[in-house]
Amino acid sequence: MRGAGMDMEQRGITLTEVVIVTVLAALVVSVLLGFYVNSQATWTDGSTQALAQRDATMLVSEITAKAHEAFSAQVFNSPDPSHQGVVFFDQSNAEKSRFWWEESDSLIHEQIGGRPPMPITQAVVTRFVLDTLDRIVQIPVVEMRTAEGKLVQQTSAAALYNR
Repeated sequence: MRGAGMDMEQRGITLTEVVIVTVLAALVVSVLLGFYVNSQATWTDGSTQALAQRDATMLVSEITAKAHEAFSAQVFNSPDPSHQGVVFFDQSNAEKSRFWWEESDSLIHEQIGGRPPMPITQAVVTRFVLDTLDRIVQIPVVEMRTAEGKLVQQTSAAALYNR
């Protein structure tokens, strides 16, 4: 006959074991969740930066293409001194195209011939500086702000080939 004490043959888990396993599982889940959230934030930041960089590259590429087709160019100032625009002319001094920073939406707009102007990029432009030297249009800085608030900069220069 057995006594009223605990039987060593009994199977099961104690409350202490349940608490330890629960704490360890919560720790593992919180580490994995933290890793996921951090990875997601890094991916989002990289994506928005890549989109702004793509917009800056597309803008510089478009200005370069129009510069290659132009006979002459003239830089003009916007109301804001950190932004400028450029007008490209053909050999008869007729305007071919123009690019400028629009104060109302902080985007760069393009107008080709008599067509209505339209924004070229979707990224907000914080600085747009241009200069002309002889047969070259310099773009010392195009600075855009990503959706996350970081700045992306691009510089370039383009020759006027039709001169």
